[in-house]
Amino acid sequence: MAHPDEDLTRAAFAAFGRGDLDALRDQFFAPQVRFHFPGRGALAGDHEGVAQVLAMFGRSFELTKGSRFAIFLSFLVLLLVVWVGSAIAGVLPIWLGGGTASLVGGFVGFIITVVISPLWTLLPAVAYHDLRVAKEGVATADLVKVFE
Repeated sequence: MAHPDEDLTRAAFAAFGRGDLDALRDQFFAPQVRFHFPGRGALAGDHEGVAQVLAMFGRSFELTKGSRFAIFLSFLVLLLVVWVGSAIAGVLPIWLGGGTASLVGGFVGFIITVVISPLWTLLPAVAYHDLRVAKEGVATADLVKVFE
């Protein structure tokens, strides 16, 4: 049996996927809606009320317009790289047959994990940077000021 809110949730996600901000405003958002976007970027912060939340979503849609497939594909490739690296890191000690070789394999696996883990943070940062520069003409030096 489906959850009673399943159809409503699916409709809201469909409206979001279409970029239909009017439907989100009129059918799905309560007047006191609050959305927290983590981080320090241009979209980050607490957005309170329908107008602020829709403005934030609108800006997000404008930044990613024409680049959504490339962003999705980048995350898919990253997922595959992380999956393969994690699989190798997990199986390496077994392949080396135990003992000291297994310890070395475990250490190498740890190094692989340490190298690929930051990619989950790096890819969104690079995508954000490139989109702001391409769509808004923001200089990298201006983006760096966010962290000062």
